[in-house]
Amino acid sequence: MNTRKPLGLVPVLVLTATLAACGGAPTEGKPNPEANTSEHPSSGAPASDTPQKLLAPPVPKPLNARPFLSKDQICKILNANQAKQLGIEQPHIAKEPVANGLMVSCDYDDSGNSDITLGINFGMANPNGLSDIYRQKEKEKTWEPLAVEGYPAVIVDRRDDNGHSGTCIAYLGVTDHLNVMLNFGSGYDMDKNAACEKDKQAAGMVISNLKLQR
Repeated sequence: MNTRKPLGLVPVLVLTATLAACGGAPTEGKPNPEANTSEHPSSGAPASDTPQKLLAPPVPKPLNARPFLSKDQICKILNANQAKQLGIEQPHIAKEPVANGLMVSCDYDDSGNSDITLGINFGMANPNGLSDIYRQKEKEKTWEPLAVEGYPAVIVDRRDDNGHSGTCIAYLGVTDHLNVMLNFGSGYDMDKNAACEKDKQAAGMVISNLKLQR
């Protein structure tokens, strides 16, 4: 289950330029059966040998997310320069990262004046990746399929909070068995459409960083 709560705004740890996308050992984008722990969860592949029908568009080339699927690595999924491109001028990690059987996630905020928040959440509880999101289509507030650099994605929530602060939630398929939730929010001076554009931009950054992994 993916939770979509307003992101915390209490800075805990400075996000410095050292948070560049980290490298990892060679993999083939397949699940690691020995990694299913709270610190090193699996890559989200189905436990059953029986294939499920994929409802979402197929991922053109699976990306290797495994180097980031731990509590101490997840916040390196974006580096400081990329965060600044999203408008987070003074990026911080907003709260302690999460790594368990449901998700591996990191929440960023801005210790400056922008009041921007960004959550990036790998959905470990969705063994069929983006197709599990497609199965919830009727429950979503918004449904806008799109592609980011050829990878399937969908916007599921596009709204204005308090009439002037935009928030947007989108999902991105990085393999046919693993998706990423992106939750961008701005406290002021940004409408919901602009927030969704930031989610798309962040999704492109995630794809670029995952492509660097071998």
